[in-house]
Amino acid sequence: MKDYAIFLERYRLAHGRLGYYKKAMKDFDRAIELNPKDARAYYNRGLAYGMLGNDDQAIKDYGMAIDLNPKYADAYCNRGTAYHNLGNYNQAIKDFDKAIEINPEEVEAYYKRGVTYGMLDNYNQAIKDCDKAIGLSPKDAEAYYNRGLAYGCLGNYNQATNDLRIAARLGNQGAQDFLRQKGVEW
Repeated sequence: MKDYAIFLERYRLAHGRLGYYKKAMKDFDRAIELNPKDARAYYNRGLAYGMLGNDDQAIKDYGMAIDLNPKYADAYCNRGTAYHNLGNYNQAIKDFDKAIEINPEEVEAYYKRGVTYGMLDNYNQAIKDCDKAIGLSPKDAEAYYNRGLAYGCLGNYNQATNDLRIAARLGNQGAQDFLRQKGVEW
């Protein structure tokens, strides 16, 4: 049974990685039928729903994963992302806060919380969160890009340009396009 469970998990994840999210969801449905207390199955089905743009259902599945495993930092982080996608920024921040409380090294939670603070025009807090993400992962192009945007919104164009250049060198397409459009080399 354990070997079958490992095989089934790998099979479902492979479907997701290949972009077969609807097929993966059916596999996760079956896994949940077989073991309704498997937090990973709900979490992974939530990922598939999120990839298909069904954030409401993703939130439900992440919630089930959290109910089954209250220390599931990734589930809080991804539920926060789904709330962010729906424009529920305050709830998103609460979930990112919880993910960080559980795992203070959760780079993605800092970065995404920073993006969310930016959506609320709280650029100073966005910068602080991007600073933390960059401190934990110095090659995180997205964190540099979003910190650059926040600096730009505050009128600190030199720091914004510096961050966008770093993001561009690290491969961030948005930063590259913006700098190219402005005639700025990176």
